[in-house]
Amino acid sequence: MDKIKFKDFEETIEKIVRQNLVFPEELEYYELHKERIFYGLNLLLNFTNWEPTSKVLDVGSAPGYASIFLKKLGYDVRGVNYITRKNFKERMNRMSIPIDVCNIDSEQLPYKKGEFDLVVFFEVIEHLLNPHHALNEIYKVLRDEGVLILSTPNLSKLSNRIRLLAGKSINPEETFLRKCL
Repeated sequence: MDKIKFKDFEETIEKIVRQNLVFPEELEYYELHKERIFYGLNLLLNFTNWEPTSKVLDVGSAPGYASIFLKKLGYDVRGVNYITRKNFKERMNRMSIPIDVCNIDSEQLPYKKGEFDLVVFFEVIEHLLNPHHALNEIYKVLRDEGVLILSTPNLSKLSNRIRLLAGKSINPEETFLRKCL
C-alpha cells in the first residue's frame, strides 16, 4: 500500500465532521491526539505487510477516528471500548463498524483466541490500573503472527513534567471525558 499522507487522514476526518457524526468535544479530543493517531496508522499502513482485508481490533476505539479511517481503507475493523455513548455507537453502526463494551482493565475480551491480525491500542494504556491484564488479553486475541500497534503520551516531555510538578494531570482529555459522561 502506498504511504498515506496526513492530508488524506485529515480529509477523511473532515468528511466525518461535515456529515455531523462528531460532537464539538470530540473535535477537541481529535486536535489533541491527531498526530499520534496518524503516526500509529502510518506505522500500520507503511511498515507492516497486512492487506486491507486484515481483521483489526481497535481497543479503546472511542471516538472512532482510527476505526473509521481503517474501515474506509478496506480493513475489517471491530472496536471495543469501556464506555459507549449512544451517539458513538450509532455513528459506528452507520459506518458498519461493530462495537463491543468491555473494561480492558479487568475483563476478558469477548473474542476468540487468535481472531485478529492486528490490534491498534492508541492512547489508552496510560489510563489503565492493570495494563498487564490488558496486554495479556490483547495477546490472546492476536493470531500467532499478529501485530500490536500501541501509542501512549510521552511522560518525560517537558510540558508534562511541568504539569506533574504543578500537581496537574498530564491528560487534558480528562476534561473531554467529563464533558461526555
